[in-house]
Formats: sequence, structure tokens, C-alpha cells
Amino acid sequence: MNWEKLDLHVENLIPGVVLLAEILIGWQTDLGALANHDALLAIAFVGAAYMSGAIANVSSRLLLDVVCRKTVRFYFMRLFLDHRIGIQNPSRQDVNLRYSAVITAGLSCGNERISIEVAKRRQTGRILRSSLIPIVLFVVILGTRQHWYLVWTVFAATAAYAGLLLLYAYAEVIVFQEGYRGESLIKQIEKMAETGSPATPKGIP
Repeated sequence: MNWEKLDLHVENLIPGVVLLAEILIGWQTDLGALANHDALLAIAFVGAAYMSGAIANVSSRLLLDVVCRKTVRFYFMRLFLDHRIGIQNPSRQDVNLRYSAVITAGLSCGNERISIEVAKRRQTGRILRSSLIPIVLFVVILGTRQHWYLVWTVFAATAAYAGLLLLYAYAEVIVFQEGYRGESLIKQIEKMAETGSPATPKGIP
């Protein structure tokens, strides 16, 4: 099979492979019938993993993006980036709009290094977000194997979710920092255009 021709998104494939492996191991699925069909087994595994990863990715986006946007992002942005938000006493909506504007500026600033760095940091955040379902499922499987009480399994899964939510919010802070460099570059270029200065933009904060 020519794997190079497959257009597989890593944020779907990686969590999908982990998720499917957890399911197969956790529920001790018997693959004996496919043991002598390596190609068929590989195709079935990658296909099932990718579909599982796509579902998990959309679910994780719903569970993390929406919650983060409405809760933790605001406080993390105020804590780490208050001076860069540029708005006096911003509301949650102001912070969310500012975040989107800065990311757009970072990707379209014309500086390839900054744009690539913003894209890389966003990809890191996406992979972190996509790990939500595999991590929660791992906790559930572990609780089942260890015969935890239901309340402890729910507590552990909730703790895993809360920890990942905080990490994801901080990942967005890091993306904002790099996007801010692109926005600053755009402002410098616009200022030089207004003054007719041919100088090269200064260092970006």
C-alpha cells in the first residue's frame, strides 16, 4: 500500500491510533482472524484509527475549545499577557476577539519565520487538545482494571480533563505571544509607510 498518497491529518491519526490501541488492549479484542492478513490488518487499523481520531478530535474541540474560550482563556490571558492585550479592563469577549485578531496577524504578517512559528505552536495546541479523549479513556480503563469505585474513576477522569484544560489554555497563551510579534511587525511596517521611512523594522518584542 502506498502510504505517501494518503492525506492523513496528524491531529486525527495520532490520537486515533492511541485511542484504538487502548480499546483493543482494554477490552482484549481478539484479532486472531486477521493474524495472517497483514495488509488487511494494517488497512483496517489505520482506517479505524483515523475515523476514531476524527471523532475524538471533534469531541475534544467541543469539550475544550468552547469551555476554554468561555472560562480559563480569559484568566490566563490576563495573568500572562495583560500588557499585550492593549485593552483597559477587557471583557471575556474582548479577550477572545483580541486572541483571534493576533493569531490572524501572526499568520499574515509577511514574515515567514513568525508565520511558521505561529502555525507550529497552533499545531502543538491541537495535538494537546486531541489527546483529551485518549487520556480520559485511559483513566476509565485503568479504573476498570484496578476495580476503582465509580466515584474515584469519575474524579480521576475529571482531574485529567481539568489538567488538560489548563495546559491547553497555556498553549494558547504561547500562540498569542508569537502572534503578537507578527502584529507588532505589521504595525511597524504601517508606521514606516505613513512616515515614508525606508528603514528596516526594528526587533519585534
